[in-house]
Amino acid sequence: LSSCKPTKYVAEDGYLLDKYRIRIEEGQVDQKELDSYVKPKPNKKILGMKFYLGLYNLSGEKDNGFNRWLRKIGEAPVLYDLYETERNSKQLELYMQNKGYYDALINDTVRFRKKQAQVTYDISAGKPYTIRTVSYNLEDTSLQSLFYPDTVNTLLKKGDNFDVDVLQDERGRIETLCRNSGYFNFSNDYIY
Repeated sequence: LSSCKPTKYVAEDGYLLDKYRIRIEEGQVDQKELDSYVKPKPNKKILGMKFYLGLYNLSGEKDNGFNRWLRKIGEAPVLYDLYETERNSKQLELYMQNKGYYDALINDTVRFRKKQAQVTYDISAGKPYTIRTVSYNLEDTSLQSLFYPDTVNTLLKKGDNFDVDVLQDERGRIETLCRNSGYFNFSNDYIY
């Protein structure tokens, strides 16, 4: 029975990271994108049970082949770490800013129960910054005849949310346009 206890290998002053969740108003940003910024992930569950953690916990104290095999196919306990929680909050805040939510507030709360920790990240996104106007300033006038006709293909649209990823994609699009038109040494570093 003690091997089934998920906190078998958790130190006396430690906590097993049981689960986390991110709460944000639906439709503001992609929930899966936000999930990708949270690390470490709790131990995997199969049918509601932490099966791989259970295999790891079945291993005994002896250093024999069977116990090493159980530890190898099992999954070591993922421990709660205050530093990681704070880092995750900062990463979520940076992500929100990159998506145009400069006033976003991230609040993390941790609930401890039976040597396990549950972390909740509450995100108050606020109002996103939007693109008011799109204008171009070309220092090299030889690019004007190439560049201006192609502005209909721009990824930047008036009224869209400010998004750093879209800006980077637009820089890549312009770089490809210039290189395909004979400017072989053109780099997106020239675009700001």
